[in-house]
Amino acid sequence: MNELTKFKLQIYKYALIIAVIFGVGSIPFLGINVPYLYGLVFGTCVAFAGFSILVFVSEKVIIRRKAWMAPLGYFLRLPLYGLAFYLSYAGYGLIAGMACILGLLTIQMSIIYVHGIKAKFAKVKNKNGGEGEE
Repeated sequence: MNELTKFKLQIYKYALIIAVIFGVGSIPFLGINVPYLYGLVFGTCVAFAGFSILVFVSEKVIIRRKAWMAPLGYFLRLPLYGLAFYLSYAGYGLIAGMACILGLLTIQMSIIYVHGIKAKFAKVKNKNGGEGEE
């Protein structure tokens, strides 16, 4: 398994954990709300697809030196995100649309966690004599 695959699986794992936290965290406020859960699951799945497109295009641009593919990634992902929101909103209403946006943000939140928060704590722990990443 190469480094990019490990990175991608780590991001997917934390994105899934964040989505579960959003789902469970909504129960005290919304109860078991099917439109909310539909939007959250749909948005998370579309975010995974968009991230896979990003990784694929990034590999082509960096490894194979095909710079013309960089804008193609945006032109594929952005309409995908917009369509996901529209289908959630049109199909199940505002709650599903907002939950879809939360689902779409799970990938970004997991990247922030892995490379921001978790990495910073590992460096702080390492400076204090403990184990951690450098």
